[in-house]
Amino acid sequence: MDIRSLLQANNDKLLRLYKENLNITLALQATLIEDVLPHVRDELQLDADIVDWANEWLEDTGVFTHNHGS
Repeated sequence: MDIRSLLQANNDKLLRLYKENLNITLALQATLIEDVLPHVRDELQLDADIVDWANEWLEDTGVFTHNHGS
């Protein structure tokens, strides 16, 4: 198998895994926004600007679906 075929097979596998897990990831994202963040806000008495930033970050689906080198 040449390198192109290997890369294509890996790409296909990753795409399949991404599609299989996207709904689970979106459900986790919703849970964090709707259930977890309000409790953290209250417990830590966070300022509105921090909560807004956290909410914006959590709403960014790319944060949950892509590795940004970290």
